[in-house]
Amino acid sequence: MQQLADIATKRWGKKLSSDKLKNLLDKYYKRPENCADIKATKVNPKIWNQLDLQLPNTQQVVRKATFATLQTTNVLVQNASGSANSKLITLSVDVVALLGHVNTHLAQFRREQIKPGLKQEYSSI
Repeated sequence: MQQLADIATKRWGKKLSSDKLKNLLDKYYKRPENCADIKATKVNPKIWNQLDLQLPNTQQVVRKATFATLQTTNVLVQNASGSANSKLITLSVDVVALLGHVNTHLAQFRREQIKPGLKQEYSSI
């Protein structure tokens, strides 16, 4: 559908204003109760203060996108009828898998970012 493609093209690669991002994050994309493991990684506060917060903030956006996709998929599953919905469910599950991959990659990158701070923290003990 061209209208959807136009919206995607317009939004892709564009940074949202902080107000727009906050509105989207606060909307109704809450973690489903039965997905307790999809959460922020805990970091020691001493180390946390030394980190660039861009990665955790990006991971928060990835989690919210995952929750939005899970909500969409849940509606599709509840109203499953026909091959079209089956295809949409498969696509939505693929989106969750891709977002999970991105989150894992960001977490790994963040761990690498933390290592120098850990060396400094523990060398002073």
